[in-house]
Amino acid sequence: MPELVFMGTSDSKGVPRYYCECEICTEARKTGVNRRTRSSLLIQGEQNTLIDAGPDFHAQTTREGFTEIHQLLITHAHNDHVLGLGDLLDYRIYARGDLPMYAPEEVIPMVKARFSYVKLPDWLKPVASGLQLEGYQVSTFGVPHGANGFSYAYRFDRPDFSWVYCPDSINIPEETEQTHMMDLDLLILGTSFWQEPYPMQYRSVYDIQEALQLAAVKSAKQVIFTHMSHDIDARRVSKGEARLPDRVRLAFDGMRARVP
Repeated sequence: MPELVFMGTSDSKGVPRYYCECEICTEARKTGVNRRTRSSLLIQGEQNTLIDAGPDFHAQTTREGFTEIHQLLITHAHNDHVLGLGDLLDYRIYARGDLPMYAPEEVIPMVKARFSYVKLPDWLKPVASGLQLEGYQVSTFGVPHGANGFSYAYRFDRPDFSWVYCPDSINIPEETEQTHMMDLDLLILGTSFWQEPYPMQYRSVYDIQEALQLAAVKSAKQVIFTHMSHDIDARRVSKGEARLPDRVRLAFDGMRARVP
């Protein structure tokens, strides 16, 4: 039975933000309840499949004790999702390791531009329609990323279970939601703030209040929020001071969730 390992659960800046002395960042430096590294998910089964490799990749794998990554899926080309590629590419180049890497076709040239020194042929391949992992059929779909452009989500399907990993999105069109995200067994969705105060034109990820109103969230059997900034205080949720529906929970670094 595969296990999902939340390697990181923060937004692009991490928690604590290195320059911030707010209450949550201060707590994160001390007791670490809200300490979060950049978002990444590992599917641990017969093989270890990583979704995104951000700048905290080395620290995350050291923390969790992983010394093997067998394949990589990339959602989009932003720094907090790809800067760990340097370590994985070193493995392929210097250790002659076999590590297939996949991304949506639209994303591939953007990632390759950031790693132009890599001379390996076809080192990043498009996600093919026949890609299967741990018994799941893998597919991708594009989602708006607000002021930051676009991203992709990954959907995993088998006859008895379907789940989606969508760390960076906002204002997803109803058609996309209805086609790819309804009635899921598990939805993992990025929510950077509890309630974000900034104008929509400057935003790039849902806040928790918006996410709770999405039809996809309402229809999912289980929901896990990730990609969280220093605005979200996990202590308040655990104490019942900030409430979530019973089937909705906050991810944390190192959290594990089993899927069939």
